[in-house]
Amino acid sequence: MLESRTVAIDSVLESPARHSPCDAVVLIDVICDTTTLVTAAAQERAVYPAASASAALFLGRELREPLLAADEDEAWRPGFELRNSPAALAGRSDRRPFVLACGTGATLAASGLFWPEVYLVCLRNLTATARRLALRHRRVLVLDGAHEGDIRCEDRLAAAHLARALVEAGYEADGLGTRETIERWGAADSSLLSWGRSAEELRSRGQHEDLDFVLSHTDDLNIVCTFTEGRLVVEAPEEPVRDVPVIA
Repeated sequence: MLESRTVAIDSVLESPARHSPCDAVVLIDVICDTTTLVTAAAQERAVYPAASASAALFLGRELREPLLAADEDEAWRPGFELRNSPAALAGRSDRRPFVLACGTGATLAASGLFWPEVYLVCLRNLTATARRLALRHRRVLVLDGAHEGDIRCEDRLAAAHLARALVEAGYEADGLGTRETIERWGAADSSLLSWGRSAEELRSRGQHEDLDFVLSHTDDLNIVCTFTEGRLVVEAPEEPVRDVPVIA
């Protein structure tokens, strides 16, 4: 008998240990960590998530002409040229190594070494990653980002779309919470994200271009991003065994 394939959705606030052992962990933080990091990787940069501004500055000393970025409350520090902004990054033509101090970097620093293969996903590379997972892994754990202890709708939607694609490829949704999340968000349109708390926070900070960027860039990158030895690695996409739905 073939071993069953499962997908679970949870939050980085919770311990993956409460799920059956997984062989792939997917991190999602659409506004804006994973969108910024995946965008940087698509520019063929060397990309390094960092746990803090101090960690980013320390790492930058080991790199040649690094481009350092951080969340809004840290980007003012000397040495940082950008805030956590996928739109600003996409407008640059250089290919300097990119270091981003962010919550996803903190999660990877705390847990990444203890996890199996780790993938970073946003709306831009969701389908490409779903295809890779369906071909290579049997037990997938999808972790939403958390902002001030709050799970945001954009992360829940992306996680549900990814899990739904895997369920349609033959996976079993692991647990009532995962099934309910897929049912509620798995077919939701990405335009709903404009009404969320993260979208409102971007508007209040004047980052309208970042919200527009996130909403207008869905499944436009055919790349897979894994986290290996402290940096993102871009891998070639897989040909699908069966069609995987594209996010709306």
